[in-house]
Amino acid sequence: MRNLISTAIGLLVVAHAMVHGREIDRESSTITIQVDKSGWLASFGDRHVIRAPITRGSISEPEQPAIEFEIESRQLRVVDPDLSNERRQEVQDRMLGSAVLDSERYPTITFHSTGSTWPARIAGESPGI
Repeated sequence: MRNLISTAIGLLVVAHAMVHGREIDRESSTITIQVDKSGWLASFGDRHVIRAPITRGSISEPEQPAIEFEIESRQLRVVDPDLSNERRQEVQDRMLGSAVLDSERYPTITFHSTGSTWPARIAGESPGI
């Protein structure tokens, strides 16, 4: 997990369904992670797009804007459109294996923001959630 998070350039929370009160609608909400190559070995790295359903989550009100969500690491899927199916599966296996996320040992990933500017941008929602 720490390898993936440390290389993630962008983190987009896509919540296509309505946010009911403070809870994220887990039936139709996903997280998309854009992993970029960086550092002095950047020329040897790849860029990847990874997606997973949100298991649970919430968004706080504008007074103290924050977001928290949880995903099951085994549900992460490499969705790179430019990779062949074979290469995509290789990346998937390495990502979930012990060298990167170790999804057997760490089955859950939790994100908790420490701050946010409001309005938060959530796909399909108006700024005044």
